[in-house]
Amino acid sequence: LPKQVLAPLPLTARVAQASSPIGLAVKSCPAGAMKVAGLAASPVAVAMMPGSAQRSPLAGTPQTRTPQQSPSHSPQPAHSFRPVARSSIAPRSLSPCLLVSPPLVPALQPAPVAVPLAAPPAMAGAVVAMAAATAAVVAGAAAGKGEQAIKEIALEGRTFECLRELGRGSFGAVMEVREQRPGAEGSAMPQELVALKWSTPARKELHEACVFEAAVLKQLASVLPAGSNAARRVPRHVAHGCFSSKERLNGPMGPATAGFGHFLLAMSKVEGRPLDRWLYGVDEQVLKTLPVEQLFHGPLKDSRLGSRDLAGACNAAARLLAQMAPVFQALESVAFHRDLSAHNFLISCPEDGCSGEQFAVIDFGLAVGAGSWKQEWNVRNIAGDPRYFAPAAWMLLAYGHKYLQQNPDQHLLRQYKDRIDHFAMGVLAMEVFFALWKCPAAQAELEPAERSLVIARAAWHAYWGDAMRLFQRFHAEGAQRFRQVLARSQAMWQFVEHLQALCKALRTAADLQTDPAVAAVLRLSAGLLDWRSTTPSWQQVAGGLAAVGVLDAPLPPAAAEPGRGL
Repeated sequence: LPKQVLAPLPLTARVAQASSPIGLAVKSCPAGAMKVAGLAASPVAVAMMPGSAQRSPLAGTPQTRTPQQSPSHSPQPAHSFRPVARSSIAPRSLSPCLLVSPPLVPALQPAPVAVPLAAPPAMAGAVVAMAAATAAVVAGAAAGKGEQAIKEIALEGRTFECLRELGRGSFGAVMEVREQRPGAEGSAMPQELVALKWSTPARKELHEACVFEAAVLKQLASVLPAGSNAARRVPRHVAHGCFSSKERLNGPMGPATAGFGHFLLAMSKVEGRPLDRWLYGVDEQVLKTLPVEQLFHGPLKDSRLGSRDLAGACNAAARLLAQMAPVFQALESVAFHRDLSAHNFLISCPEDGCSGEQFAVIDFGLAVGAGSWKQEWNVRNIAGDPRYFAPAAWMLLAYGHKYLQQNPDQHLLRQYKDRIDHFAMGVLAMEVFFALWKCPAAQAELEPAERSLVIARAAWHAYWGDAMRLFQRFHAEGAQRFRQVLARSQAMWQFVEHLQALCKALRTAADLQTDPAVAAVLRLSAGLLDWRSTTPSWQQVAGGLAAVGVLDAPLPPAAAEPGRGL
């Protein structure tokens, strides 16, 4: 990024008297925990030593790796952050990689070496415009000396009244604010509610990630037609700005680190509940230790496991794909999201909860430029929620990038470079489908079409069970130990075999279905999951569902279901 973008901007803070502080302490968390629910202000980054010889059934020959020599660095200090469930892991080789969060294992973390976040040509104007952003704040002195209760914030000539805090992540918080515009005779006229993401990055790489997220949202706002369904399914960029650390301003996460500042991003407030909580009735922290069989069959209080017939389960999965395909079709020329998970999708639906689901995607904090990613994948962190990792991500973690580059099956690497978001959406579609579907109890007298679905469901359980166990072991054993164990175990290869079996079972079931919508959802999902497939594209996903009558349903004027907004 241009130097003028990365440098904190010398801006003015206006301080007045008030009665209460907004800065709160963030709870400390043991190593191995990874994501604050919903905020995704930053991932967790880990750099670890490579192991020795590993043997892969796909490669045929052992891969021996020698640690690259790196300069001696002092260990990074421990950081405080709340538990989270997504990860950002340095590739196995110790090539310079972008570290965009507090390190999970500080003692193993070399000083970060930044990889330039090259933006695609279409984003150049949006990124450079960051240097011209202006910000100001009206705050009040709190009870404690030097602390402030933030009342109003001005970004790019627009004023926002701070209402309440919605949540926080490892180095940022999200607040609900209301834009104020001049009314009659100069009075302030309240406007729509907006979400303000206030980040206080402590390193250059974190600042770059904040800047890039704003650039992605700004570019999306320009390519998605204003007022369209697709434009309302992502946070809309409203304004952004930066405070220099010289302003001595206390944000929600405290004062800025010397040499850095506070980065503020105002965006539309998308309403809804996290999809994973809607499905299972529990949050990510529970899923880290929940027995896999209980996840499949319950009991889980307030879950929707087995709550719908085949048509109802299919409709929910089809709506998810149909509604999000136009969003990702627009995004793919700008960036890869890299953190698609049930926690980063919001769902709103009628009170009966049986139909009319509306979906939205949030949290672009791990996004990477579409053009730069294809050249820099091997030095970028492995990022996202491990449950939604493509096979290549696990191989990269265990064996390093040279293993993927030299693997005879280059489809694995192609999927990681070109279709990483496609894969995660395929997993999500099948997660929704099989979680909601109430499988017939008596299976002895089933017709071939239903029997094929039962077989596909068993294949899904085998695959998703593997993904969940890898996810849980990653958290339970810690990143370094798990990496070593993964390289020497058969768990990853079982995961790959079960994924292959799942794709085959989905296609077989699709061929036998009499309901064209069910057939389309299964067939499209198989293509999204299969690393050897280059289809469907996002346009083909939308077209394939439209052909069977599943369209991107119009959004209601206001959210039907309150919940977490972002």
